[in-house]
Amino acid sequence: MLYRHFPKIANKEFSILTLSLEAGDPAKNEMLLDTAVVQGINLVYAGRDQQAIARVGALLERKGLKKTVSMVYEFTGKTAADLTAFLAATGNCPGNRAGDFLLIRIESAEDAEAMKAAGVFSAAAQARQSGGAGYLGFSVPPSPDAITAALDSFALWDFWATDFNYLHRDLVESIRAVSRSELSFISLDPFASGKLECVPAAVHKLFEDAPVPRSNDEWGLRAVWELQDAVSAVIRPESPEDLFRKSILAEAGRPNCLPSREMAVLEAAAAMLVK
Repeated sequence: MLYRHFPKIANKEFSILTLSLEAGDPAKNEMLLDTAVVQGINLVYAGRDQQAIARVGALLERKGLKKTVSMVYEFTGKTAADLTAFLAATGNCPGNRAGDFLLIRIESAEDAEAMKAAGVFSAAAQARQSGGAGYLGFSVPPSPDAITAALDSFALWDFWATDFNYLHRDLVESIRAVSRSELSFISLDPFASGKLECVPAAVHKLFEDAPVPRSNDEWGLRAVWELQDAVSAVIRPESPEDLFRKSILAEAGRPNCLPSREMAVLEAAAAMLVK
């Protein structure tokens, strides 16, 4: 497993794969987590549902992994009171959250202004100071305007997240602009909700005939890992075997390593898929 770091989070490195445990039955999640730990994955995504977040936190506690595996979860409320209730309902005691990643969902510039006025960001800062929240980040739709508005809404962000994949090359300039504020990101949807794993025959043929033939999911992950500002990509494996295979792909996930002719393959695939 390869690792990267967030510029504002000192002395810690994180796996370039993040395992989603937001859905699925508890037995399957436990098997996936066991496989992930063996493969060196130290980030898990618990989603937005309070009960699901609490279950993932409890699983990490039971496995004795809270100090070695960090949990990423999203808050989608709109007021300071909503945030306080969310942190209480997710079930982790305050002293145990220092290594967790709290994402605050911001949908637009108007949303950012309203949440700031409602005290959400101030409440998040207070929660971090008291130990009730860990690292603070924003999650946004894959929109340059939303990214800029969220970045400007609060001065204490540690990281951010969006649904980046090779269909969103229009975001690259925004990603580079955010990096000047020393913020790196997590891709929440590297496969466009499965669209990039089950590609049409013409795209599959394009990948097969590429200078370096690769599977659909490898192209999808490499497109994210190519950006040095991307720390990790969230995956939702079907099984421990699927997770193991994607972990093998992660051994080659270094930034700035795809030559122009391979980037051209991704651009051609994107053009076919967005028609």
